[in-house]
Amino acid sequence: MRRRFNTLLLFAGLLAFVMADSASAQGIRAMQTWYLYPKVGLAQYTGDRDPSLGDLWDFRSAPEESFTDNYGIKHFPGVLALEIGYQFNAFSLGLEGAWGWYPTAADDFEVDSDGDDTDAQQLKLIGRYTFGYDRWPVAPFIQVGGFITNAVEDQLDDPGDHRLGYGPLAGVGLDIKLNNHLSFMAEAQGLFSFPDNAFDGVRDNEDGGAPDEDDGFASFDLLNTLTLGLKYNFKSAVVAPVITSIDCPTTVMEDDMANFSVTLNENVTQPVEVRWDFGAAGATGTGMTTSYTFANPGTYTVSVTAMNRGGEATETCVVTVERRPIPASISSLTANPSRFQACEPTTVTFNANVSGDEPLTYAWNFGDGTTGTGGPNATHTYSEPGTYTVTLTVTAPTGPAATRTTTVVVEECEDECDDITELNSVYFPRNSSTLTAEGRAALAENLEVLRECPDICVRIEGWAAPGERNAQQLSEDRARAVAQYFQDNGIAASRMAAVGMGLVPGTTTKKEGGAQNQRADVIPVPCNTLNR
Repeated sequence: MRRRFNTLLLFAGLLAFVMADSASAQGIRAMQTWYLYPKVGLAQYTGDRDPSLGDLWDFRSAPEESFTDNYGIKHFPGVLALEIGYQFNAFSLGLEGAWGWYPTAADDFEVDSDGDDTDAQQLKLIGRYTFGYDRWPVAPFIQVGGFITNAVEDQLDDPGDHRLGYGPLAGVGLDIKLNNHLSFMAEAQGLFSFPDNAFDGVRDNEDGGAPDEDDGFASFDLLNTLTLGLKYNFKSAVVAPVITSIDCPTTVMEDDMANFSVTLNENVTQPVEVRWDFGAAGATGTGMTTSYTFANPGTYTVSVTAMNRGGEATETCVVTVERRPIPASISSLTANPSRFQACEPTTVTFNANVSGDEPLTYAWNFGDGTTGTGGPNATHTYSEPGTYTVTLTVTAPTGPAATRTTTVVVEECEDECDDITELNSVYFPRNSSTLTAEGRAALAENLEVLRECPDICVRIEGWAAPGERNAQQLSEDRARAVAQYFQDNGIAASRMAAVGMGLVPGTTTKKEGGAQNQRADVIPVPCNTLNR
């Protein structure tokens, strides 16, 4: 019998280890739940009547007739029990009621017709701690506690034959997870019964009426059980999350929203918390589905973690964020100069402010049938009057081409000399024809005009104010002084006519002829009309 029981335990253990992966996938054992635990097994007595501690389970030491009552009914040395308790976490606390039959505890190994000689009812308080309760499909446990027992000998009708014992208990065992509610349990338990005669009615040194003879056993009885049972948890076990798939884009553009989702095992225990880490500083999310917008290009490792009170699972994926293509764009296009006269060929400089992904290609159209390529800056020479629309087209590798225009206006060339109708007059000190510094400065401006406009001739009219001496002569001297200045500075005498006009007309008094009349006027005239 012992060998068969040990073989059964070994087989159950091996089976559980082989199925460890599948059992683990189901989840851990239930916590915070009530449980029901029926068990059945072998019972063994070691005490003053049978001090065979070294051969606990060898029932061959007892005579065959000790297991059979007067009616021929065999009484197997066994135990039936039912434990009810609460599983907190790895620790549980249970109350067990047990009935056991211990044939070798009877006097002379004899069983009467009532078959009650070795009955024992026991009430146990058991604390059990299971190692790896929340991780291992096959988990060992230890147990300690206390018990009281009621042992009955021959005479049921004699209340004095009911003997009460008590003491501590200890044991070990295996919890083999079968599913989310059920475990197969195998345990060995030892009960240390006090006082010495409470269970078998015999004290040490009282072996069969020989009080002075030491039976060689301790001053307590040892009750051993080896049981198998099924423990049923009223709550389902916590099923830890398993990530079965993760939906994650491999490539996304910067500033585009990327969507993520995760799929878990269907039987996972709720609630489940799902957290995302997008691989950028402070970038997180929650939920089975989420989204995130990556602001910068790069390669990001995105991780998702699903967790409940049974554990957690993490998976990762890699997202490559590409820089968004920048199409060609022209923010400005300028021409310098943009308006001028076509008096001579003029080169215009064009400048464009352009952006976009390289390489950029440039196409210029200068509006006069001429085109060009190059960069954002260009030059072109215009010789003919007209209004020219200049177009720049820029193309990037991606996106549409960008176009911008500007206008260049080339006007007809006009001779500025035709518009000159007067030149500076020169003022003299009173009674003098000598040029002053101010007079020379005024004549210098006139000199510049005469040099630029060779078709202009001048009539120089000298004047005298009332009260000046020799008005006619003074006016002529003033006109000649101006003409001489022009000649000294390169103006041909043929382009000038110096005339003394005498006294300024219309003035009769000295008061009327102020400094404004002490002058020489330089009057521009066409050379062909010059009257000398």
